[in-house]
Amino acid sequence: MTFKEYKKPIVLGAPRSGFTLLINVIDSFQQTCPKEEPFEKKFINAVTFIMGEGISRTIEKAFAEKGIKKNLVYSPSFRAVFGGPHWIDETENKFYCFRKYIGVKGYGDFALLVRYPSEIESSFPIEHSHYSPKVWLSDPRFKNHRFFASVRNPVDIISSSCFSFNALTSHYIQQFISHRKDNDDLRKKIALYKLTDLTFFKGLISKLRDYYLEYLDCRDEFHEMRWEDLIGIPGKTIHNISEQLGSSIRAEDTAEIWQQLAYKNLTAAHGHNYRKGHAYVNGWRKTLTNEHLRLMREEGLEDISIKLGYGKILSIDECEYTDYQKKIASYLKKGKIYRRYWDKDLFTFSFNKSNIDASSFSIFKTYEWKKYTRIEQSCFQDESVLNYVWGETENIVNDFNELFYETMNAELTGENYREKLKVILNSYPLLLKMAGFRTIDDCIDKIFENMSKDVSPRLIRVHGKINIVLFKKVFYGIPQSLGPIDLTTQKIDKYDSIKKAGSLTDLIYELSERDRVEGQHA
Repeated sequence: MTFKEYKKPIVLGAPRSGFTLLINVIDSFQQTCPKEEPFEKKFINAVTFIMGEGISRTIEKAFAEKGIKKNLVYSPSFRAVFGGPHWIDETENKFYCFRKYIGVKGYGDFALLVRYPSEIESSFPIEHSHYSPKVWLSDPRFKNHRFFASVRNPVDIISSSCFSFNALTSHYIQQFISHRKDNDDLRKKIALYKLTDLTFFKGLISKLRDYYLEYLDCRDEFHEMRWEDLIGIPGKTIHNISEQLGSSIRAEDTAEIWQQLAYKNLTAAHGHNYRKGHAYVNGWRKTLTNEHLRLMREEGLEDISIKLGYGKILSIDECEYTDYQKKIASYLKKGKIYRRYWDKDLFTFSFNKSNIDASSFSIFKTYEWKKYTRIEQSCFQDESVLNYVWGETENIVNDFNELFYETMNAELTGENYREKLKVILNSYPLLLKMAGFRTIDDCIDKIFENMSKDVSPRLIRVHGKINIVLFKKVFYGIPQSLGPIDLTTQKIDKYDSIKKAGSLTDLIYELSERDRVEGQHA
């Protein structure tokens, strides 16, 4: 693969629309053509990620000081400094807002909103968001970016949302529910509530409707990827994405990328983002009822479906209902809501967070912003614990943001850059401590170690029984049969079976040709 006129991508999309898949396809392209970053960017990125550890540790420590340790449900997806859904603060566009969901078994959960300086954008390999397409388009910082959007049949999105588990729920399941019960029946039982409480269901519709109404107004500014196309014709769809990025790609490369991404969980710690065996078009026809489809039409989703090219929302022949649909229809006919859940915490945590308008649910409480943090969608039962954790978080985020501004504006060049950095860090003793450093020198060493990580060998992907490793801008194909190979110390010229190339495309082509020739002589 080669890049002609590369523009940094931004991905927008509703949850459950193929959003994560699109990000990973684009990331696959970027991995094949690594670019050397300037010192200043590497430095700011290193400070951000290393010192950001202090925020998650402060939150964990604050809970522990209130006697909450083993029952804390705090996913690695949200512990990361930039973990969680995020957007541009429309009132003060000098900030990015991140939403992090935190729960405690037996207490409930809440959403912690955190503001970071907008300059952190440079730390993202691929900028992405579920929110406000117009705001992103109008921001002058992104005038030279390439905008992508993931799109899916709105009916399928709503259906998928009912069966989805968020990262908070996923972490709870991994902590507290046995592997025997962690199966698709778990999703179906939780979905029974979502599909029989029509107030909840309307909340899903209105959130998605409002997003697409805004998107349709600026649709022409985006390169659109349909989830259905990626599932049905992945080679052509991936090729189209590569062209929009200003790159050229061969058919065998698209096949290789899709093989790495198809029908897999792509969200690391969030182990339940992919629902195994259910990535197919029109899956809603086996889960939704005509009552749900009527509500969608009434709430304006049919017009959106037509404009997106999916056509009218047609009713289902009720004679074709599955047993699951018949059960839902029976509850709806009687005006009953399914509430037979055996684990109250699981039910609480699995209430949709990012893709629902929850304004109709009085159980949730929202607080005003402090300077950098806010609590919303809270059903947490102990307000004293909540306020303590919130206060400690506000203090440490304040330190983090002030450190970010100071290091970003400092002229850390020349022979004395280390001494200058020591002076800056000396003003943030609590953040240093919470980030895990005993001394300032230890912190500085870690920062510069992080900056040099790109010179370490990095596994890019696996091609058959060949590990493809990137090291100092060269791609190596290392047979797994050779065992551990240290590219930093070993001379590889003596290994005839190790192939290398200047691009991933060339290496895969060479490996494929070798496989073809060997196959002819087998």
